[in-house]
Amino acid sequence: MKAVTPLWSSPNTGATDESGFSGLPCGARSSNGDFIGLGTLGFLSSATGVGSTGTYGLILDHSVATISMYGYLTKSGFGVRCVRD
Repeated sequence: MKAVTPLWSSPNTGATDESGFSGLPCGARSSNGDFIGLGTLGFLSSATGVGSTGTYGLILDHSVATISMYGYLTKSGFGVRCVRD
């Protein structure tokens, strides 16, 4: 899922981009307004909500080959990936 690019901090564990998704280390804006993870984490927002003030976030991490999913406040700022039909 992660792009093979020097934009990711080393080690870019598991990066093959065999899926064609080309995930980038865009980081995120936390709910308190701080910017985090640029170069090391790729946060993507899900369309699926969690209650009235939350959403699921998918996380790519430079140091692991798997994707994680957690619930976050919607006032956090995550990347969005648009897909054309």
